[in-house]
Amino acid sequence: MTSNKRKNGDAFSHRSNGPSVVVVTGLKNEDESFIEQGLHKLHQHLSSEDFLLNAIESIDQGVNRRRGELQEKSYKIKFGLEHQLGQELDACRHESRELVDLEGQIARVKEAQKLLVQKMESLDKIQHGLQSTISKYQEEASHEIDSIDQVEEEQKRLVPRLKTQISLYASTTGIKWNFAQDEMLSGQVCISKTTALQSFCVDPRDYSSVETANRLWKMIDVGA
Repeated sequence: MTSNKRKNGDAFSHRSNGPSVVVVTGLKNEDESFIEQGLHKLHQHLSSEDFLLNAIESIDQGVNRRRGELQEKSYKIKFGLEHQLGQELDACRHESRELVDLEGQIARVKEAQKLLVQKMESLDKIQHGLQSTISKYQEEASHEIDSIDQVEEEQKRLVPRLKTQISLYASTTGIKWNFAQDEMLSGQVCISKTTALQSFCVDPRDYSSVETANRLWKMIDVGA
């Protein structure tokens, strides 16, 4: 009997007194195991790819969701900034108008101040001129007062003498003058023959100075 073995195989030949017979054992089981292992690996591989795909899809969904949230938040921030910027621009325009108004008021105040300064300078010149005039008038008034004082002193000296002369003239002419009427020559003439007093009144505006003197001398002559 002869026996032939195959290395790493399950086939062997068995020879007896008759023809050799090759017996194959375990080959079918080995192929099935190999196929099962391949299918298992393929299933694991497909399962791993599905997991990765699901993970990638989940991440992509999360990214899209986060992107949407950020976009919405950015829109809100942008709208808020635009609204705030609009308010700031309105406030800036309002302040600019107020600044222009204030600049106009300042310009008007400066112009009024300039005119006031010019007026004050003009008034100062007028005041200096008036002071000079007042000083001049005061000096002239002082001289006039001195002259008046001199005249008064002279009158005080002349009055007694004039009184004496008037008394002498009155006793000589017999006329008593009435000084109450400023523009009229009036008084009384003493008529010596009867010792009576004759009143007279002469308007010098109706006669010349010669005629007035003649009328007075005529009354004096009649009284004498």
